[in-house]
Amino acid sequence: MVQPSVSTEFRLPGGLAPCIPPLLDALGWRGSDVHLAEAMPHLMDVVDLSDLLNVMANLKFGSRSMDIRLNHLDVRMFPCLFIDDEGKAMVLSKGDGNTILVFDADTESYNEISPDSRKGTAFFFAQVDTRGHSLHRKQTKWFSKVIRRFTKPLQQSLFISFLLSLLALTLPLFVMTIYDQMPFFENNITLAYIVVGVLVFILSDFGLRLIRSGILSFIGARLGNIVGNEVFRRILYMPPAYTESASIGSQASRIKDFDTVRDFFSGQAFVALLEIPFIIILIAAMWFLGGTVIMVPLIAILLFAVLAAIYLPLVKNSNEMMAKSGSARQELVMEMLTKMRAIKLTSTPVMWENRYRQLSAECAANAYHSSQLASQINALTNTLIMGAGVSTMAMSVTGVINNEMTMGALVACMILIWRILAPLRSGFVVMLQVERINKSVKQIDRLMALDIEQLTESQLTLNRELRGDLAFSQVSIRYMSDAYPALLGVSFSVKHGEVLAIAGHDGAGKSTILKLLMGLYRPQAGRITLSNISLRQMDPLTLRRSVGYAPQTPQFFYGTIAQNLRLINPMAPEGELIDACLRAGVLDEVEALPEGIHTRIGDYQMKMMPVAFLKKLNLARTLVRSVPLLLLDEAMERPNFDERDVFLDMLEELRGNATIVTVTNHAAYLSVADKILWMEKGRVRKFGAPKDILPDLPEEYKC
Repeated sequence: MVQPSVSTEFRLPGGLAPCIPPLLDALGWRGSDVHLAEAMPHLMDVVDLSDLLNVMANLKFGSRSMDIRLNHLDVRMFPCLFIDDEGKAMVLSKGDGNTILVFDADTESYNEISPDSRKGTAFFFAQVDTRGHSLHRKQTKWFSKVIRRFTKPLQQSLFISFLLSLLALTLPLFVMTIYDQMPFFENNITLAYIVVGVLVFILSDFGLRLIRSGILSFIGARLGNIVGNEVFRRILYMPPAYTESASIGSQASRIKDFDTVRDFFSGQAFVALLEIPFIIILIAAMWFLGGTVIMVPLIAILLFAVLAAIYLPLVKNSNEMMAKSGSARQELVMEMLTKMRAIKLTSTPVMWENRYRQLSAECAANAYHSSQLASQINALTNTLIMGAGVSTMAMSVTGVINNEMTMGALVACMILIWRILAPLRSGFVVMLQVERINKSVKQIDRLMALDIEQLTESQLTLNRELRGDLAFSQVSIRYMSDAYPALLGVSFSVKHGEVLAIAGHDGAGKSTILKLLMGLYRPQAGRITLSNISLRQMDPLTLRRSVGYAPQTPQFFYGTIAQNLRLINPMAPEGELIDACLRAGVLDEVEALPEGIHTRIGDYQMKMMPVAFLKKLNLARTLVRSVPLLLLDEAMERPNFDERDVFLDMLEELRGNATIVTVTNHAAYLSVADKILWMEKGRVRKFGAPKDILPDLPEEYKC
């Protein structure tokens, strides 16, 4: 047999991770190592079985498992992952009936083995059809489509509720039989049969409720997982225009919406909704046993409906007030936590304390009002239920006195009235929650119906190599409809390999140009081309893979320096990371750290690191991947002479190989540029060679 090659070049973690590349090869996967690296778990040194299944799911492979002996596996089911009872993992690539070509995770090599009788678990994978996946296109009425995936378990829960309603008739009938037939029992055998029947009823009721609880718990957990992942994923792929203008608190509330929905489907409120349709069975039994006593539950249902009509608008308004004040308080807390140092430096903790006290008071007042409504509803429903119980007793006693019903029927009717009113009360409470649940569902549906950045299936590559030929043609954009244009009629062009320096005052539109080049925003007018291809025709995520960007303020995530550098190129070996640090002039400082390139950053320790070090590290990350277009947003402004020389050397090294667009007002950088774009108030003040632009620049740009 021909042994397939393991397709990965980057260093894999331990555990089951070595099984992933040969498994993908055997499945005929056509992705690249970049896709695999991005699907791997973050900060994991060892990949276990759940991590492997998650990686395969990220690559759009569904899985199923089977406990089986190795020699019982049909070769037509290959490829698969086989883990024996001792924990040894193998990828079964192909077989001819006598031998199997396997990849051994321990030795990380291919071998041919004869199938034996060892026991284990086989995992089979199949490509998932993602053409209609919500990640790749807008989805209307998304939540209802997700609910339809649970049609079968919901039908099972509904059927169990029907059986429980039938069982609910058993106890009243048993009690009625004992009351009415006890004088006619000849011996205790009949009574024993009845007791056994009651025990069977109790055990059956317990078993069915346990099964239904398990089904609903599964629905709640699975629904929470699906909705939570999709909401989080959708937020990640939303255009920045939707996210940058929203506060952190409002973004967090989007993620919290699915908690409300999940808790509803796994809670007692949903159980009550399942039981309400079958109340009619209990009412019919009560009519059969008590005749006119049936008027009591019917009147009670009518009164519950009247209460719902009265209190539903009040509860809706109270919930809206609570949500509004709670959101405002949450946004204040999030803003305070992210700007704690600024609060200390401006000596304004008292002002923030007063703001929080005011918002907290509003929340408390709204919570008090909501609690008062809840107390009123609870008191009224309790009174209604107690009144229904007393009325049932009164009418039943009258019926017994008039010989219209037996004493056993009286007791049976009392049991039934409580059984009827219990889900009604729960249903009434659910009705008051419907608006909140409906609001969360609508919020989720609105989120799923928004445009996303990734318009194509998985991470596609361009069909031809990009160059750094860049052109703006009459580009205009304004961030808000009533705002002054951030750019107005901007036109310029740069050839591949040239260095463009963009100068201008704060708010002149320099950073906006970089955002447009990265596809973060689309202009309302004009055309932007890269390598003679309009950016409107490019997938934004694919575009950003072809662009390097160093932001003005360095941003690092929790992890090692190596892990942060690899964010731009997951396949980069350590040698390339060290080379990037050397070119950015930060290698000596990195190697001086306790653990060198494997030192963890992204936490509180970053605040103690020099800003110049973080800026150079930020620049090094940009150099890890070779790109045709490099964007530097004041990446090395106001450096010392040594750092300035390192940056200038880097520009010279990259000149001719990549187009460099750097935002700077520093004379040393402006003078080495091939072209300067001077911006003022969103317009091009002047564009051309340094010798034509530098003499006209203000003195502040010449120092």
